[in-house]
Amino acid sequence: MKVEKEIQELYEKLLQHNRKYYQDDSPEITDAEYDSIKDRYLKLLDANPGLGFPVVVGHPPSEKFQKVEHLSPMLSLRNIFSEEELIEYIERTKRFLNLKDDLEFLCEPKIDGVSFSARYVKGKLYSCATRGDGKVGENILDNMKVINGFPIEIEDVPDLLEVRGEVFLDHDAFRTLEGFSNPRNAAAGSLRQLNPEITKERNLQYFAYSASKIDGIKRQEDVLHFLSERGFMTNPLRLSSLKVPEIMGFYNSVYRRRSQINYDIDGLVYKVNSLKLHTRLGTLSDAPRWAIAHKFPSHRGKTILEKIKLSVGRTGIITPVAHLKPITIGGVVISRASLYNEDELKRKDIREGDLVTVERAGDVIPKVLEVDTSYRTSQKRFTFPDKCPSCSSTLIKKNNEAVIRCNNRKKCSEQLIQQIKHLVSAQAFDIDGIGTSHIAFFIEKEFISEPADIFCLDKHGDEIKKYDGWGEKSVENILKNIENSRKISLEKFIFSLGIKNIGEKTAYALAQQFKSFANWFNKMSTLKDDAQTKNEIRNLDGMGSCVCDSLVDFFSDPDNCDMIKSLSDHVIVSDHSVSMGGLLSGKKFVFTGTLLSISREEAKEIVKKAGGIIVNSISKQVDYVVAGEKAGSKLAKANELGITIIEEKTFMELAVNNTPALEIDTNSNSKIK
Repeated sequence: MKVEKEIQELYEKLLQHNRKYYQDDSPEITDAEYDSIKDRYLKLLDANPGLGFPVVVGHPPSEKFQKVEHLSPMLSLRNIFSEEELIEYIERTKRFLNLKDDLEFLCEPKIDGVSFSARYVKGKLYSCATRGDGKVGENILDNMKVINGFPIEIEDVPDLLEVRGEVFLDHDAFRTLEGFSNPRNAAAGSLRQLNPEITKERNLQYFAYSASKIDGIKRQEDVLHFLSERGFMTNPLRLSSLKVPEIMGFYNSVYRRRSQINYDIDGLVYKVNSLKLHTRLGTLSDAPRWAIAHKFPSHRGKTILEKIKLSVGRTGIITPVAHLKPITIGGVVISRASLYNEDELKRKDIREGDLVTVERAGDVIPKVLEVDTSYRTSQKRFTFPDKCPSCSSTLIKKNNEAVIRCNNRKKCSEQLIQQIKHLVSAQAFDIDGIGTSHIAFFIEKEFISEPADIFCLDKHGDEIKKYDGWGEKSVENILKNIENSRKISLEKFIFSLGIKNIGEKTAYALAQQFKSFANWFNKMSTLKDDAQTKNEIRNLDGMGSCVCDSLVDFFSDPDNCDMIKSLSDHVIVSDHSVSMGGLLSGKKFVFTGTLLSISREEAKEIVKKAGGIIVNSISKQVDYVVAGEKAGSKLAKANELGITIIEEKTFMELAVNNTPALEIDTNSNSKIK
């Protein structure tokens, strides 16, 4: 369970820093520190599937800019750091595709800059946006127009074309600027100026690296040729290859020449060259399956750990944070690093005043590797206090946990701040304009004492306007955003509650299973004594027993049930619905045996996209069993119960040919014609 606690800590930090940096414009950590937390979080999720945590992607766009919705999500990339991990990624991709032949990859440098997405309508530049939260970005159209060489009009293109790439600042231009710690931060600050004239003076550059579907183009490499022929700058430093030794040779060559390249790169990106395979591979929650980033080796440095401070998370977990004497490692200024928990402090014997070795793994992050005790000046070990640094309640540590927490959920202001930050986040109620400082103010002035109070702020609007820093327009905008957020889907409502181990995917699966708020809440309220519902939850694909245990713990607390009732009185929770037509909406599937045409993982993705539910075991509630080669006891039990069996050939008509081979008779609930 120790790993689960670390994942929970990292998840809470990601939520906190997402809003702090992009909503409040007052970051508490460097980009490198943030990337490090995220990399560690994703690795732990991959190694421990089924815990129910969400994959955090992107950041809410700033209120300073208009918003632009991307035609398709802008995802980040998963990272690898070695040849062994590259081979593992390739083999995993081939298994997903059920492919034995070698995969061809297009290899390019990974530019350490700012991603953009430019939309052209009938050849004219119509909009341009930052990545934002992956779905909606900041409008930077006027700023992109002043970047030298960026096409405003193009010919011989589809009526609607989206071009993506990276804006960066080369080393020569960076040396002329002051006030920035590295070229990446300088590029971000320059691109997000409200005055395009300032952007123009900064000499930004860009490379385009992808485009939306173009008829007749079948390879990623051909996309780059297409863009280059129409005036876009593309990186000439690239390689197409089928063989790992050749790919690694290119990687090592670029790494050796890195210091001679006049812009920052932190690794290579490998993309499956076949665009047809891109479609089949699809995406994970945060990243495409058809691409991976191979990061360069870490950088290390030594600095003084000046102070160890404690932060309080949404669920009361107390996390120690190392405040470092600022040090530049690989072009990034490092000032903070997470120390994870008390056990980590004791294991490494980390003390205030120590000279510590700090590592940025994969060019992204600070991690305290070790202490140089020969320079130690303090004989005093750091000890966790007995009281919460926020509310002074007695801290507790359970025997089976690595973390120390404050259990004063109702009256700990820092916990309430974190709870409401989670509640208003883009993945939950998506209330723009409310950052940490706003929430802290509302709590301090007693406008908020529980999450539901966020929807009662309109009663205090006139009073809020009387305080310094609260303009009439800003208050009206916040109240308007709150009002516009009162309607929410069931899955987002479940996620918004911040229940331990309940991430976006898990919340969606629960909403899909229980359909309506009333049904879900009634089932959860009696879950402790309801063995049947517990089994239903545990049987859902990707659910671990820890999810069910977390729900039981949460709903066993009457205060939590009261909080949900109070919140539901102020909002409208819509029933779960399925997009894309929902051909298989609500139908439960079990897979058994070996599929020969595609992998089982890919087959499950097809069912989920059509609204179906994947479960792990046979029961009377199952609608269909997809049977591959050598199907065993599950097939026999399905026949006993009279469950409809789908052979692989029939399933593939739906999966590959994209035709409605499975026609659901909604009146009979179990027939396939």
